[in-house]
Amino acid sequence: MAAKLGHNTGGGVSINVDVHWNEVDLTNSWPLNTQEDSPWGLDRISDFNTLKYRNFDDKGFRYLYEDWVPVNIYVVDSGVRATHKEFEKHRVRWGYVAPGEKAEDLNGQGTAVASVAAGVHCGVAKHAKIVACKIGSPKLKTTVECLKWIQDEAAGLKTASVVVIPWAERDESHELDLAVRKLLEAGIHCVVAAGDANSDACYFTPARVKDCITVGGCTIRDERSATSNFGGDLDIFAPGEDVLAASNASDSDFVYVTGTSVASAHVAGLVAYFMSLLGPTTPEKMKRFIQKLAIINALYGDLCGSPNLLANNCHRMTHPVIKKDGSSK
Repeated sequence: MAAKLGHNTGGGVSINVDVHWNEVDLTNSWPLNTQEDSPWGLDRISDFNTLKYRNFDDKGFRYLYEDWVPVNIYVVDSGVRATHKEFEKHRVRWGYVAPGEKAEDLNGQGTAVASVAAGVHCGVAKHAKIVACKIGSPKLKTTVECLKWIQDEAAGLKTASVVVIPWAERDESHELDLAVRKLLEAGIHCVVAAGDANSDACYFTPARVKDCITVGGCTIRDERSATSNFGGDLDIFAPGEDVLAASNASDSDFVYVTGTSVASAHVAGLVAYFMSLLGPTTPEKMKRFIQKLAIINALYGDLCGSPNLLANNCHRMTHPVIKKDGSSK
């Protein structure tokens, strides 16, 4: 695909242009849907205009997106409350569960992340299939085992897959870094949280792994979240403060969550979304694609060496029709 997608929107904010996805050969354009009263994060990733004069719990936010076919999102965390109303039509199934653990979410972060990535109200990729993976103790060891399980399972599936690891550890775990690299080499997309220590992400695993998409958190005021990690190992920012998400407390409760966990969930949803619309590609090309569609210089303040890129799905603009020769009109 060679789609000329962008234009300046004023205020020094623009979107990257000359987006290439060479493997894609599509003739379709897709119907645009509007979700009224969406969470602010969904509005922000489908808009080019700042929301910094709004409050996170205001009404009237809107999310623009397109219909698509399902992609698997593996959530590597505390598990998922599969019966929550965010996951209607039985879209959650259990995958890896660490030895000694039960298929339930007692922590809540996994449920929140799954809902922001793919929930019916809170989620980016509303038709995605969620695979709940529960790690245990020791955390890094069981995560490595989990990623190996995902690699083996995904190899036997026809459905495209993306893994989200919505946390980062300061520990030097070369084994975990290697497990993530093996996922990427196998063609499985991997989105990871930058971490929440207000520190350089280069000291955190798996945030420092090249070719995975490392996501920092931003506020509704278009600033880096106070706790979000930063630095050259970050690839992009996404909403990560006061984000509405499903709660593990009941099948109908919601909670506001702050952290790069939910920032990474937004981007994992975008990866699934674009794979569904545009077909398969390599993790490396997907990472470049996500960055090329990002809003440039949207964030204010000191980003401490991080790229000033805010994730976006590009649907509040002239929508391109991709023709069979790869050009756009």
